[in-house]
Amino acid sequence: MKTMMVHLRKGGVGKSTMAILYAWYQRKRGRRVLFVDFDTQCSSTRVLTRVDADCYPAYAARPVGSILDLTDAGFAERLFAGEHGPFDILTAVEDIMFEAADCDTIAASARALAASDAYDVAIFDTAPQLDAPVVALFQSADNLLIPMRPEDFSFDQVGVVLQLKAIGDQSRKVPLNIAGLVVNAMMPRETMRSVLALVERGHPDILVSTIVSANEPIRIAIDEAIPIFEQPSSYARQKRRELEQVFSEVDRRCAWPK
Repeated sequence: MKTMMVHLRKGGVGKSTMAILYAWYQRKRGRRVLFVDFDTQCSSTRVLTRVDADCYPAYAARPVGSILDLTDAGFAERLFAGEHGPFDILTAVEDIMFEAADCDTIAASARALAASDAYDVAIFDTAPQLDAPVVALFQSADNLLIPMRPEDFSFDQVGVVLQLKAIGDQSRKVPLNIAGLVVNAMMPRETMRSVLALVERGHPDILVSTIVSANEPIRIAIDEAIPIFEQPSSYARQKRRELEQVFSEVDRRCAWPK
């Protein structure tokens, strides 16, 4: 199973939106998905569990537990032994405070997911801070997807994430693979141009070539829980093509466990 961590240490950059869209993209491709929502704001949980299973059965996530279960050393084994759906979710828990001791258990659970064939891909939506799950995933996830807005502070935080990756790699046998840096929102033209120039100079090897612009189809997808791959408008079709370009490039860069 491939595991994907979605992270930037800044809120409001579209991290959860990117994680949701990537999960729906994997479902469109027919892959079995386990979504793990570590963000205590519960944004992904609220969207994915509101999708109408009768209208959009391929994109409706079935809760199979919560992130608290990952602090139980035996949970992953029980999950694999149970019945799996095509799209399952471990839901977020509001205002939870993980202990430092939870880090090792969460990392072990993430490694167990990577070694299992119960799903094709596990997607970890993280909180925008350095908590125990984030530390654990820097030590155990296969791949890292970094979303950012074209603004100076987001750019600075990309550097922080790369430093955290370097620290986490010290305790890994195989370095964490960066699947892509995705610029995912539009800003005033001059601001965007100047920051993109910084990104292109600073991180050309990880920058995904297509920019994702936040617009009406994505708003409908998130606010109304209508998967973007099911929206009928021509605008949505255009957005789907854009997302398919982004995520196909991300998938080409992914490290797949052997």
